[in-house]
Amino acid sequence: MAEAYYLSDRTDKTAGRTKYLTYSERVATWFIGNNNALADMYDAKSGTGVYKAQGTVFDVITINGGIPVRNNDAEGESSAEGLWAMIQIKKAIAQYGLTPSFSFDY
Repeated sequence: MAEAYYLSDRTDKTAGRTKYLTYSERVATWFIGNNNALADMYDAKSGTGVYKAQGTVFDVITINGGIPVRNNDAEGESSAEGLWAMIQIKKAIAQYGLTPSFSFDY
């Protein structure tokens, strides 16, 4: 979206691209705990447990007794799409020289 906005040749194209990149970076933090369950939705290389060290992307937050919790449902398409989103965001951060407030370990 950021690049499409920039290529639209609008007068505010640079500011628009920056705004979209900032939004995408903020949305990306959903994977690392900035969600209503306050749980990592991406399970990288460290730790212990069934899904640790597999690069799993969980895809569901459910409500259990009124409390949002991560559902450890990790289908293949969730991992593929989640990892693709993280790769694209990481690339944009590097390409446009953004100052990241997080990192993805994949």
